[in-house]
Amino acid sequence: MLIELVVMAALTQANPSTPPAPAAAPAAPAKAPEAAKPAEAAKPGEPTTITTTTTTTTTTTVAPPKTAVPPAKPAEPAKEEKAEKKTAPVFAKLPSGLEIEDLVVGTGYEVKAGGAVIAHYKGTLKSDGSEFDSSFKRGEPTGFPLTGVIKGWQEGVPGMKVGGKRKLTVPAAMAYGEREIKNGDKVIIPKNSDLVFEIEIVNALQIEDIKLGDGAECKPGATVKLHYTGTLKDGGKQFDSSVGGPPAEFPLGQLIRGWQFGVPGMKVGGKRKLTIPWQFGYGAAGSPPNIPGKADLVFDIELLDTK
Repeated sequence: MLIELVVMAALTQANPSTPPAPAAAPAAPAKAPEAAKPAEAAKPGEPTTITTTTTTTTTTTVAPPKTAVPPAKPAEPAKEEKAEKKTAPVFAKLPSGLEIEDLVVGTGYEVKAGGAVIAHYKGTLKSDGSEFDSSFKRGEPTGFPLTGVIKGWQEGVPGMKVGGKRKLTVPAAMAYGEREIKNGDKVIIPKNSDLVFEIEIVNALQIEDIKLGDGAECKPGATVKLHYTGTLKDGGKQFDSSVGGPPAEFPLGQLIRGWQFGVPGMKVGGKRKLTIPWQFGYGAAGSPPNIPGKADLVFDIELLDTK
């Protein structure tokens, strides 16, 4: 349901800001000095010999043992000072009013501005915490381009990494503003509502520019002429290629969503690598016999022309 909501908001969105840079790495701890060696002490109970001498006789007397002197207490080693552990802030409030709190920092691909993601999410009203949408309850994450969602997502999701979880507190101006959002006859988001989203990035369309072109820029929905090679991400088996033959030409609107989201922005003469999650490819069914169900795909693309 979110996609239906957020697409309506996309018409009024602005470009997202760049997420804050991480803090500097911690300094290495200083080496602790070695402990001083304890002073050597007399052995307990050992007698002390006293010798006296006269002009005629030498007498040796053994004195009774004195209480042993305890060994000196060894000096305690200096405590090693721990270097302060510096981490990136988990909470930030941007000038736009958007509040970002990282609950779990992911370790996978970092989502870029204008990218496309597969995400779980839950949306609630900040005013009373009532839930208006949740992919968790539907049991399946949702895939969408960031260009088609509310401004709060466009600005707040970039910088997340696959596997990460983030909480966004979105002011009304970056959500639905004066609009009232209904589910049937029921109002689920009143006018001027601040919203709270908990988002988990399950996967993302990965875009890697191998070579930047210097020609015309491809727009969404354009017709493109290009060379490409497609392989399965798992195992690297090639299933299709135009290389060695005539280039392919087709409208992006007729292709899989990974191409619709990943090719725009390329310039003629450029080369780009797309790693496409199965949700943006051929889905759970695949495209037998060469592409199995739920197969992530890799395409190497060279853009020759766009119109």
